[in-house]
Amino acid sequence: MAKDFKNDSFWLSKMRHQFYMWFDSNRNGVVEKKDFDLKFQELVLETKWVDGSPMWKRANDMKNNLWSNLKSGADRNKNNQISLTQWYNFWEEFAVNYKHGDDIPLWFSEFIDMHFFMVDKNGDGWIDDDEFTAFFHESRYFPHISKDVVKAAYMSITMNGKREFDINIFREMMIGFTVSMDMKSPGNIFGNMLVKQIGCETEFKRTKYWERKIKFEFDTWLDQDKNGIVEKRDFDLHVKHILSLAKWTEGSPMWVRCNDLFGTLWNEIKSLADANKDDKITIDEWLNAFEKICTQLKARTMEIPPWYRDWLNLYFDVLDRLGNSDGWVSIEEFKTYFRTVLKFPDDLTEQCYNDITYDGRIAMDRDFWSTMILQYYLSTDMNSAGNIVATMFLGKDEKQ
Repeated sequence: MAKDFKNDSFWLSKMRHQFYMWFDSNRNGVVEKKDFDLKFQELVLETKWVDGSPMWKRANDMKNNLWSNLKSGADRNKNNQISLTQWYNFWEEFAVNYKHGDDIPLWFSEFIDMHFFMVDKNGDGWIDDDEFTAFFHESRYFPHISKDVVKAAYMSITMNGKREFDINIFREMMIGFTVSMDMKSPGNIFGNMLVKQIGCETEFKRTKYWERKIKFEFDTWLDQDKNGIVEKRDFDLHVKHILSLAKWTEGSPMWVRCNDLFGTLWNEIKSLADANKDDKITIDEWLNAFEKICTQLKARTMEIPPWYRDWLNLYFDVLDRLGNSDGWVSIEEFKTYFRTVLKFPDDLTEQCYNDITYDGRIAMDRDFWSTMILQYYLSTDMNSAGNIVATMFLGKDEKQ
């Protein structure tokens, strides 16, 4: 097992997600006692444990013991706050010193067990697909995690349903999240699920940086004839360029799908963005329309409209087609696309791909691809995959 956890970008991303999404309840950049009180209130609301009941008392004791032990171990400057750096240091020390499953303190064991009881809504002793999805996709505790990504993680952890997700597997998952470097372990399947969502947990904001990203998309992919507006003929040109790049033959299923999709896309986008009904879309119309789309995506917990999902899926298939069409985008396929379409140098796109996938440890499958594109539109977190791509597009000097 690696001993220098803080030099591992994937481990750091897991801990950063844990810090901000599990503990920093008021999003002020530090963890304090009041964060634990807020989380306890969320826990009680989620589980409907009655004030003073045995489970309520156990959860309250867990909360107090967890804060006491984290503060004594991580708050080295004794200011009753834990910074992100202190958080990294504390959990790295924990991971380095960890030996086996029984080698965890009671406060951490109780934290794990209470979360199992939260997820196991019906109390039958194991977590089914619906319970896992409800907790990580629908609950206030973990907002805005894609349902597809959650379900894929559940199937991986349970080996496609061949093993029951009982409290022992849950403990293995929660401990492994902190201490394991094995990407096939339940802890890192879980970590993979959460790290993919970095940025999706933030609220949408229309910023100058966001406008730059949307304008880049408008100029690069929508305005194919580069006349400053988007019309039906831009979509016709786009189809021709895609078919030429992917080499889908006339009349083939993918050729038909591509043509049908772009006909639908133009109608959908025109109805959304063509405010003055002149069959043309300006950049201002597109920015205003896409602001509404992004707001709706957040309001609907990242549920993607069918036409938009079809667009994302088609572009995934285009990149995958540039290699062996195996269901995930490899580094060579990624480089080939951006070298061919945008004339980006291979070293730039290779660095971007490695940053996004943690040097290939996370597969760029269809779900990750969709999440990455959504992050490009929605995220204010510069560590998200979508904004790593945006940095490649716009340059490192761009600021939000």
